[in-house]
Amino acid sequence: MNIKTIIATALLSTSAFAADTMQKADIGFAFRSPTGQHTAGEYKLVIRQTAASAHMELRSAETGKTVLFYPMSTLQAKRGEQPRLVFTCGESNCDLAEIWTSQQGYAVHTRKPTPAEAERMAVVVPVKSGVSE
Repeated sequence: MNIKTIIATALLSTSAFAADTMQKADIGFAFRSPTGQHTAGEYKLVIRQTAASAHMELRSAETGKTVLFYPMSTLQAKRGEQPRLVFTCGESNCDLAEIWTSQQGYAVHTRKPTPAEAERMAVVVPVKSGVSE
């Protein structure tokens, strides 16, 4: 069994307002975040960054349900990287693993893979950025 890392960012858009970054993503599969299970659909992600920390607000466009969670750590973006969401997928589910803006990334707490899921594969999906809400 392979775990697949999917960079699912089709239709991901970004706009920045002060210390908040807003992104929209059309996620075509069910996934888990640190706060639970989510269905496929369009989501709005707000990253609220302060000098001391950041927290994420993930809201379903369909239901309006909003969940909050904190990233485990920040990741340094390389020049020219595009905003994206990275999912680690196993046989039956995908976990949100990383959130990237054009300036930096955030590692998200995910479940520990089983020994059978240790092998990984990456798939990249390009996105469009610069679209505001």
